[in-house]
Amino acid sequence: MNPDEAQSMRDRIAKLEAQLDFFIRATTYEFKRTIKGDPNGLRIGDKASDKLGFMGKTPIAQWSSGTGRQDVVDNTGSAANVGFRATGNTGSTGYSLGDVVAFLKTIGLFAP
Repeated sequence: MNPDEAQSMRDRIAKLEAQLDFFIRATTYEFKRTIKGDPNGLRIGDKASDKLGFMGKTPIAQWSSGTGRQDVVDNTGSAANVGFRATGNTGSTGYSLGDVVAFLKTIGLFAP
């Protein structure tokens, strides 16, 4: 191998090492690409204990049972009963509107 080929090889190795550092050792990733799922969908996290946060909010695990927030003012506006919970016709856990708003604020999708 001549000196030019050896230098070219060293340069290529240095570029590969930089890429490995970016993807393996980095604590923050800067994406300038679209993230797409395949026909089976896109999943972020593998289990309910994996955490997710948005807009600088602290990541939290999957929201569990309703925490009893009752943010409805009695006898005002459209009919809404204090204590009303909805399951979304899936599962057995019911959530109040206050639960949903608090969750969306906690993960950063709604402003506090």
